[in-house]
Amino acid sequence: MGRKLWAVLAAAVTIGSFAGAVGAAPAQAAQGCGGRLIGQHTLFGNFAQVDVYLENGTTNCLVNRTRGNSWGKARGMGIMVSTRNSDIPTAEHGNLCKGMTTTATRKADCKASYRYYAGPVRVYAPHACLYFTATVGTPQGITGTKFKNFHCG
Repeated sequence: MGRKLWAVLAAAVTIGSFAGAVGAAPAQAAQGCGGRLIGQHTLFGNFAQVDVYLENGTTNCLVNRTRGNSWGKARGMGIMVSTRNSDIPTAEHGNLCKGMTTTATRKADCKASYRYYAGPVRVYAPHACLYFTATVGTPQGITGTKFKNFHCG
């Protein structure tokens, strides 16, 4: 290869790397649920909502997201799901991610950096009910809700 071609390739790589660094967005959870929407549950009035999807007839996928005028204004968000009530602690006001960890029987996603949504979290749940907790940091403080015995299949 000629020196000119190498110079052009090097410049393209440098520009591409710089553009990627400049255009990088802050860390956010991926939405990523497929299937059929089977439920929506609001938090803190209409500040946020949990969308529940049924994927492949046996797996539920949940995303906790800000909505309407609240879009992008959260100060952290979390979502956790299981098919066992004992796996899901009651959401504590004032503590965004307490107890929100993934284990063998529950899936969780919670970070103070999330502004738009937390999740997706998935649980295999044929012939079972869902138990989930969703939290959100609002301008008034951190709030959360525990949902019990939902979307039994």
